Amino acid sequence: MRVISFILFFLFTACAARAAGYVYPERILLKSYGAQWTYRYEILLEELKDMPDTQKVAILAGLERWAEQKDDLRLRYGMQLVSLSAALERNIGDTSGFEKRISALLLKLTEEGMDDLKAEALHILGIYYWRAERYPESFEKHIASYNIYHKFAFSSFPAKPEYLRDFGGRYFYFKDYTTAAMYIKAGYLANPGKKDGYIFTLLNTLSLCYLYTDELDTAEYYMKKVYALAERKADTTWMGIVSGNMGMLYHKLNKPDEALYWFGQEIGSLRNKASMNVANSYAVMAEIYITKGAKEKALELARKAYEILQANGGFNSNQRASSLIYLGLAKASAANGDMTSAYHYLDSGMVAKDSISRKANAHILTGVGHKMSASQRLMEQEKYDQEARNYKLLRNVLITAIVLIVIIAILVYNRQRLKHKFYRQQLEAEKRHVETELQVATQQLGGLVGNITEKNDLIEKFTAELERLRGHLSEEKLYQADETLTHLQRANVITDEEWERFVQMFHKVHKGFTERLNEKVRGLSPIEMKFIMLSKMKLSTNEIASALGVSPESVRLNRKRLHAKLGLEETESSLAAFIDKI
Repeated sequence: MRVISFILFFLFTACAARAAGYVYPERILLKSYGAQWTYRYEILLEELKDMPDTQKVAILAGLERWAEQKDDLRLRYGMQLVSLSAALERNIGDTSGFEKRISALLLKLTEEGMDDLKAEALHILGIYYWRAERYPESFEKHIASYNIYHKFAFSSFPAKPEYLRDFGGRYFYFKDYTTAAMYIKAGYLANPGKKDGYIFTLLNTLSLCYLYTDELDTAEYYMKKVYALAERKADTTWMGIVSGNMGMLYHKLNKPDEALYWFGQEIGSLRNKASMNVANSYAVMAEIYITKGAKEKALELARKAYEILQANGGFNSNQRASSLIYLGLAKASAANGDMTSAYHYLDSGMVAKDSISRKANAHILTGVGHKMSASQRLMEQEKYDQEARNYKLLRNVLITAIVLIVIIAILVYNRQRLKHKFYRQQLEAEKRHVETELQVATQQLGGLVGNITEKNDLIEKFTAELERLRGHLSEEKLYQADETLTHLQRANVITDEEWERFVQMFHKVHKGFTERLNEKVRGLSPIEMKFIMLSKMKLSTNEIASALGVSPESVRLNRKRLHAKLGLEETESSLAAFIDKI
């Protein structure tokens, strides 16, 4: 009976797939993970997006069985992950038993040694735990996923920028902006600018990390980068969002006129979208207008912010926004002489700054306080005939309050201890990982540089020997020798892929070098940047020329131009000294 049921189900899914006009993708059979991932997430899900859910489920199931029939185990497991991811992200199919299903698949992927698919599965499971607010488990899975995929290049693991953005976003949520920026920036460097879908969110979140850590110059750089991209794409929504962030930035820089300009740009771009971003902007604008003496305008804007907050869920929907808006209302009310409202809004704003757990504790303690006051009043009313009973009641209330406070203190202490322990373990693991990664990167970078040097030495020896024998060789052998020399010279030129690997290793070993260089010198061209990075590795003029596929004279000319641009004496040692100080 089970066999018959299976056959009927298989026929149903096959028919459903055919009915949808779906053609099985023979071109991706037994291909690399990167090629199959691109098909699964960028082609397949796009093709399915407008189909009914039952049809989507049928096609996904049919593809999995088709991959199994074709003996492509990687594609089969990949299709299972697509089904699980689609169920989680797009509510396609059955989400019951999600954790059990993906955990079972993880065991299979571990047994098969399919690390790339395992990283994908761990990331999906991390998302599942995050949405279930099981944060420690979510971090555990995201870290395990990162420890696998961080070693892959973008070409072999196309999801790397998106995964790093999500991982950094977890730290951003818990206000660890420094760690968030580290992972999000790594996601940007993995493949800057390929997909607008994640590059906007990635760069915008990165700029906010720097804004919240008061690295305002860097925040401004990334905000302008996102805004320019949004302008090129004519994306008014993102232009509005970034304009609001620019307003916050210039408010922090104490540039009120610039801040008001950018807030105006945001409100104009998002005029029909009463978002919390707009509400925040209204609240900050109100503060600016108070300092300018326009108190009526300030109150008008503060009330607009409050109206948007109420329309978006009110006080409990967004603690950060509520605090900003209520405090803005308090200041605007006070500026207009309405102190009763000012005190009310100020109180609400201060409460909004507390965490949910602290607010819960405050409610408990307030309740105890009310009981104590009631008991005291009752004792005064009945102090002659009920003094003993009231005293006992008061004592019990006090004991209850003390017990509650002790319990709360223990719970808070244990929670903080566990949280600190978790973060300490995490930081230690990350530190070990970074140290290992730096050691490996140093070795790999040394290997790349050594390879360039060895090849250049071989070319120079071959050239010298050829010149020595040039008068003794026949024309045919001389031609063959020249051809061999040309091939050797071409082989020593760094390819785009080798250069990308070199840059990745260079940034790990010389962290922050290019950022410091750009702060000292603006407007360096790509070839000048390559020249400086190779010079940093102590390569000679001939070695740099061979690596870049240019003549030594071109290298000397570039060096001369750099001396002029940097205002250095025209000696090789002066440039080397400048580079060593960066």
